[in-house]
Amino acid sequence: MKNKIIFLILFLTSTASYGQINFERGYLIDNENRKIECFIKNIDWENNPREFEYKLSDNDDIKKGNLSTVKEFGIIGVSKFIRVDTKIDRSPTSFSELSRLRDPIWHQEQLFLKVLVQGKASLYYYGERDFPRFFYSVTDSIIQQLVYKEYLVEYEQIATNFSFRQQLLNDIRCERTTINSIKNIKYYQKELERYFKQYNECTGNSFVVYDSKKDREIFNLRVTPGINYSSLSISNGTVNSYNADFGNEINFRLGLEAEYILPFNKNKWGITCEPTYQYFNGQALLSGGGVTSINNQSIELSIGIRHYFFLGGKTKIFLNGFINSIECLNFDSKFKLDNALIVDNPLKNKPNLAFGVGVDYKRISAEIRYYTNQGIFNNNINMSSDYRKISFIIGYKLIKTRHNKL
Repeated sequence: MKNKIIFLILFLTSTASYGQINFERGYLIDNENRKIECFIKNIDWENNPREFEYKLSDNDDIKKGNLSTVKEFGIIGVSKFIRVDTKIDRSPTSFSELSRLRDPIWHQEQLFLKVLVQGKASLYYYGERDFPRFFYSVTDSIIQQLVYKEYLVEYEQIATNFSFRQQLLNDIRCERTTINSIKNIKYYQKELERYFKQYNECTGNSFVVYDSKKDREIFNLRVTPGINYSSLSISNGTVNSYNADFGNEINFRLGLEAEYILPFNKNKWGITCEPTYQYFNGQALLSGGGVTSINNQSIELSIGIRHYFFLGGKTKIFLNGFINSIECLNFDSKFKLDNALIVDNPLKNKPNLAFGVGVDYKRISAEIRYYTNQGIFNNNINMSSDYRKISFIIGYKLIKTRHNKL
């Protein structure tokens, strides 16, 4: 049974990996200003790329474009990046590293900027981890950064340089724009995009908005009933006659899974947290004669990471990895040896690992999950266990939340 499950996991993983590489219709402009239609691998860059992969046709070899060879590239209807030589402020943003200088510390660099709004007034984005920077240009002016900087003043207080508001007031203001609307604007993508769109509309100029994250899944809450196919054997380190094999048992499990979808790599990664009710009841013959019994019931907490492989439409395959059995609640579980209770509360489920593979379609999911060996005894008794299980889980999304990027 175990070998069949492992084979199934490997088969689905290889199948999903093959379909995972998505090259989408796009273009690039090289250093000779030649526009080349191609297929670009869309990995939904969380950080601005310095290079990208592309193919000239579906069957062509994969090539790489980078800052040295490409002036501009884009995925049709999704995103656009342009190469610029510009000044960027790389002042630290974490409190422990904040500068005491109010003014930006400029570095001249060559970057791929992501185009957010393109029109008479254009807005661009550059990001690395928690390092968002916005840039702008008006008509054919040079591209420059919108200045926003946090810095330290007396008594380790944080002050903020909001110079970007003055830049908007000076360079991007139409007759209907009020000073208060600029005074209150925040250094967020959503607010800056709205401002640039309003300016282009106010001045009667056409514009294009590039946004690959208009509407993304961010949170799911699933109920996850299923069945466990469990096996348990126990042994005593000093008395072999207390060894026993409970064999295999099929029982019910019920979980509630919360999943947060990470905002990068095209929603392919998620973090999950799942409290689960599980139990194992059984009797077995001791190797030295006599009967032993167990009644193990608990609610455990599993925390893990999930990776999705999109197969097209609304169908996805996913792989899970968990740290399991952070025990939340033990329902007065009992273990009897030859019909005599050894000690009070001898059972305590210990952490172990779990790995799963599943299929997700709309609100329904199905998963096979394998749990590694789990200890179930307290350390104060001289017993050890080999407790493993394979779970067959059906999930149903009770809540599915979508979100726009700030």
